[in-house]
Amino acid sequence: MTDIENGHAGGCLCGAVRYKTVNHNGNAFVCNCHACQKITGGPFLVEHCFTKDEIEVLVGVPSVYVHVSEGSGKEVYLHFCRECGTHLFLTFERWEDTMNIFTTTLDLPHGVRFDAETLQYLFLDAAQSGTITPKGFHAFDAHCEPADGSQPVEHVYSKDTLNGAKDEGSGAHTGGCLCGNIRYEADEQPEAVVICHCRSCQKSLGSGVNFELLWAPSKFRVTKGTPSVHRHPGGSGKMLEKRFCGDCGSALWLTGERFEEVGVFRGSLDKPNRIEVSPATSIQIFLHEALPSGMVIAEIEAFTAHRRAPDGSINPGHVYKDHWRVGGGATA
Repeated sequence: MTDIENGHAGGCLCGAVRYKTVNHNGNAFVCNCHACQKITGGPFLVEHCFTKDEIEVLVGVPSVYVHVSEGSGKEVYLHFCRECGTHLFLTFERWEDTMNIFTTTLDLPHGVRFDAETLQYLFLDAAQSGTITPKGFHAFDAHCEPADGSQPVEHVYSKDTLNGAKDEGSGAHTGGCLCGNIRYEADEQPEAVVICHCRSCQKSLGSGVNFELLWAPSKFRVTKGTPSVHRHPGGSGKMLEKRFCGDCGSALWLTGERFEEVGVFRGSLDKPNRIEVSPATSIQIFLHEALPSGMVIAEIEAFTAHRRAPDGSINPGHVYKDHWRVGGGATA
C-alpha cells in the first residue's frame, strides 16, 4: 500500500464502512448508463478510479452484488453498505485490478480533481433529460472503451449542452431496483421535481445530484418486495427515511418529517424521461453543497440551501439565464 495516510478518506452514510485511499492520480467518470441510474437512483454515477492496492477498508465489510453488464456481458461487482444502502466501490471482471470509488462517499470530495483532463462523460445516449454535458469535457455516446473493440464516438462541446431526451408511454409510472426484487408504481405526474445537490443526497445515492420526484402517498404503491429502511438527517436537519434494496443497494425513495409526499429517486424509474424537468415543474436546491461537477440549469429557480426556511417562509431564489458549472467559478 503506497502512502495511504496522505490520500483520501471516505465511507457510507451511516458510518458502518470506512476506507482510505492514496492520493488520486487516475481517471474519473460521470456515467449516464441505465445501470448506473438504477444503482444510484440518480441521473448518473460519479466515480474516481483507483487500483485495488490503492484502497484500504478500515471499518466494516461491504456487501457485494454481482451485476452483468448489458454492454460487455462481463460481471460488475457493486460493493455497498447493507445498513444504509450506500454504494462505495465498483470492481470489474473486465478490468481485474481496477477499483473505482463512488466519489460522493469521500469525506472531502472537493479534494479530488473534476477538471477536463481528469473527468470524462460516458453513455450520453442514455442520459436523462435535465442533465447537462459541460463544454470542454470529453464525452462519449457510449463507453470510452467499447467492449467490442470499435472506436468510441466522442464529443467535446463548445457550450454547456442540455440533454432533452423524452420517453414515450402512458399509464402508471413503474420503477424498481437494479436486481428487480423491489418494484413500485406511481400514478399521474409528480407534484414537483426537486433537484437537490445536498451532501446527504450525494452520499445516500452516489450520484452528484438527486432528481427527487414528489408524489402524494395515495398515488404511490409498492408492487413487489419489501425495501430496507435507513433513517438519517437530511440537508435541512430534519429526519429522512431512505428506502433501498437490501440485495443490490439501489436507492429508491424517501419519506421525511419535512414533507408529506413520497420522494421517488428518478433514476429508479423504468422510463425516467417521461417526467418533465422544466421551470414549470422543478426547483434546484443546496447549490452551496454541490460538487465541482454540479451543473445549474438555466431558467429553473435555484436556491443556495433549502427553498423553505425552518419558520415556513420561502428563502430568496435566483433564476439564471445560462447553464453554469459549479466548479467553473463565477456564475453565469
